[in-house]
Amino acid sequence: MSEPPSKKRTRRTPPASGKSADGPADASLSSPLGEEAPPAAAPLPGAQAGNGDPAEPALTRERLRLCMEAAQLGTWDWPLAAGRIHWSENIASLLGGVPGGPGDTYEAFLQRVLAEDRSRFAQQVAAALEKPSAFDAEFRVYVPEGAPRWMHARARVLAENGRAVRMLGVLRDITLEKKAEEESRRATDFQEQLLGIVSHDIRSPLGAIISWARIMAVGGPPPEEQQRTFRRITSAALRIERLTRLLLDFARAQLGGGIILEPRRADMHELLQQVSHQFRVAYADRSLVCEKEGEDTGGMWDPDRLAQVVSNLLENALKYSPPDTPVRLTARARKEHVVLEVHNQGKPVPPELMPQLFEPFRSGPQASRTAKTSYGLGLYIVREIVRAHGGTIEVRSGIEEGTTFTVSLPRLPPVAAELMRRPAPVGPKKP
Repeated sequence: MSEPPSKKRTRRTPPASGKSADGPADASLSSPLGEEAPPAAAPLPGAQAGNGDPAEPALTRERLRLCMEAAQLGTWDWPLAAGRIHWSENIASLLGGVPGGPGDTYEAFLQRVLAEDRSRFAQQVAAALEKPSAFDAEFRVYVPEGAPRWMHARARVLAENGRAVRMLGVLRDITLEKKAEEESRRATDFQEQLLGIVSHDIRSPLGAIISWARIMAVGGPPPEEQQRTFRRITSAALRIERLTRLLLDFARAQLGGGIILEPRRADMHELLQQVSHQFRVAYADRSLVCEKEGEDTGGMWDPDRLAQVVSNLLENALKYSPPDTPVRLTARARKEHVVLEVHNQGKPVPPELMPQLFEPFRSGPQASRTAKTSYGLGLYIVREIVRAHGGTIEVRSGIEEGTTFTVSLPRLPPVAAELMRRPAPVGPKKP
């Protein structure tokens, strides 16, 4: 058989006008109706014509990263079959730079949750996986430095045929919000406590002063009762004065002003003798013993503020000790510090109260039905004054040894050293 004749191939050359026989060579320059299209807009800087903007995905990711950082957000993706959790890039900084990150398994992350919150959080996760659903949870996580951080987790469980297959979630740092809530709650509590202080702790001794003043105005009590009346008036007036000062100092400390000091040369043993002498007027039936160990018990302190420290600790010791036992005040000289000790016998401080003993509005053990601690403001102000001097305060309490508050003060506190480094003011030049 002869082969069929081959078809002759022809080569078509585009016309010089740039158009082929079938239409325009560049379809982008014409409209579907055959009309010439308007010229294309100039590309954005960095873009390539005809291919869109290659930088757009990177810009989108950067915008998303910026939003997540500003909102303190992190995300996770947990495919249950794979068992590995995929975290967003910023999760390490969100969790305070936890060494090793949050872990790529659920069990590893669960160990980052504070022990007190772990069980509750695990139950919420288990419930959401058993019956696929969304959930919100608040919990604290450990961080390498500082207090634990509060986190708010919002998660959604994806399911197939009613069975959980994936969990997607968002993690947000709400530490500042929790702090604001706590400060608001404390402010509300303070307002309520302030009403109680004014209505009872100030109004009651003020009423006693007014009553005894009226008795004095009409001739006074019998001679044998006059000294007792004077002591009662003095005690009530001192109570109002001390409580008023505590409230002012507490308000200043809460508003961020701190305790203001005016350091000058002072002697701790002399200060103990002065304060105890004042208390002997109001507590004439109590035994107050002042002791000294070492020669030099002086330093650069604010003696008025330290008098507050001694007064508050002494009043506390008198209230919580049997009336037939002495209260001892001791000044001990050390090389670079001076130590103050206030000791009393009586019931020990309960161990559960020790961690919060110096917090405001924390009541101590009541020695009697009428004994008060000014809602815990006294010990709180004591701690703040000691800290302002660069010192420390500790308490030991037991059945046999009694209760001892120990204050250690540097002879030259940082605030006094700073004042000494300042140049002396220059007065006006004489003509």
